[in-house]
Amino acid sequence: MVLNVKPKEWDGSKEIQFIKDNPTEYKFHVEVIASFDKSVCKRKEVINKGHPHFEKMYNKKGKGFAPTRHQWICWLTLEGPPSEFFVLSHIIDQLKEDLKLPMHYLVKLSLCYMFEGILDEDDGYKNLGFNFIHRTNSKYYFQPDQRDDLEECLCEVHNIAGRTEAFRLKKFKDEEIGDQAMHQDELVKSDKETIH
Repeated sequence: MVLNVKPKEWDGSKEIQFIKDNPTEYKFHVEVIASFDKSVCKRKEVINKGHPHFEKMYNKKGKGFAPTRHQWICWLTLEGPPSEFFVLSHIIDQLKEDLKLPMHYLVKLSLCYMFEGILDEDDGYKNLGFNFIHRTNSKYYFQPDQRDDLEECLCEVHNIAGRTEAFRLKKFKDEEIGDQAMHQDELVKSDKETIH
């Protein structure tokens, strides 16, 4: 089954105008959980909560670690304008260039922001222009049939998620595997009945 997805165009004119009107750059930290269709590490390199060095790895700011074979967690410090496209572009560049992660298989980015010196949510980051954080609840999907205009634009600009499977296609494969398993169970059951 082939899913035809027409490329969309992201209209960043409002964001560009906001940056021009507010040229201030802010320093902020982002915890990134990147999920992939392809393994990002070997099984022995997976660090989860049961791993003896989990706390040490989790608290270490740096290149990050893999809690599963298909995920990568890292912390990034960014400085720039309050632009959703800018923030995501820098995150993608760091994952792609610095960490050499398989960005052609990117499925999802989940982000958690921490702002320096901003404690009150209502008077803090929203007033600085970072209210885009709530647009998608800081979750970005890169499967071809799940993308919005911004994600489609990011895929084209950064040449990422080109080999990521569509959500529907993955769902059909999972259902097919489930149907095969159910059919095998029925065969085993009928074989047992024939023997007895």
